[in-house]
Amino acid sequence: MATVNQSPMQQTNGETAAPLADAVRTELLGLSSELGSDAALCFVAPGAAGALALAGFELDGELSSGNLPACAFNDLYKWSMLPVIRSIERDHADDVRVVFALNIRSQPERDALARAAAEGGTLHARVNWALSALSRRLFDRSVFMGAAEGLGLDAQTVDSICGPAGAPRALLDVLELDAPTAQVRRTRNSPQQQAERAVPTKDLVTVRTRLEAADAVAGTSARLHVEAEGPWHRVTFMETPLMQAVHESLLRERLQHEGTTYARWGKAARFPTTFTPSPPPPRTPPPPPPPRPA
Repeated sequence: MATVNQSPMQQTNGETAAPLADAVRTELLGLSSELGSDAALCFVAPGAAGALALAGFELDGELSSGNLPACAFNDLYKWSMLPVIRSIERDHADDVRVVFALNIRSQPERDALARAAAEGGTLHARVNWALSALSRRLFDRSVFMGAAEGLGLDAQTVDSICGPAGAPRALLDVLELDAPTAQVRRTRNSPQQQAERAVPTKDLVTVRTRLEAADAVAGTSARLHVEAEGPWHRVTFMETPLMQAVHESLLRERLQHEGTTYARWGKAARFPTTFTPSPPPPRTPPPPPPPRPA
């Protein structure tokens, strides 16, 4: 099992981290001739929504306060489906365990993850660190309940997800990482997997990675599987953070190879200055009114 000691997400290329709000303010003011100075100042003025939203972020996109909250990246659909999930779980003695498997659609990115898991390197370290950080993303009970307003969730459900009042729970309880050189070939729902899935404590969420070797006979390439397993009502809040963790690792690795900082990438994403809107089509004058009869 691999270990994770420190974050590899340090700002590279000699750029010093600075608050993101300051950088965006400078960008907006520089574009004021295109955006309009009033629009630029309105977004970044002290107390404005834009300034408040960016105030907690460093230039590299990381939160100034440290770990992201557990509710980040989850949409309201997760909350709206929770009563349905809990109803089904209660019909099965509160014991419905699910496995969410991350699906990377891009073949080059799938290959990069598998290669990194087999050989090690910065991408492997990034992914492992990002997954381990899920165990430090704590639920804010007040935020969770704000999104759950009107759903009628019982205290047992809220405690199971968020932890009891005063003792916040994290998204992740157990992390199992393949070693960099591990080569694992398993069939789906094999007896070995079924036995392993019976071991974790009933209420825990486990994230595991496993490297599946290429199979020349079957014509499949090597693949790194990233899965979350646990009670359905808890795993549902792990799905989008798990996707975010892996995809952000891939993004930061790509930016490092391209020699682009996160801040420069963010600027291009926020303000694509090469975009020039097309002029509106010329207005066709209305036809003249018909002549009035003599």
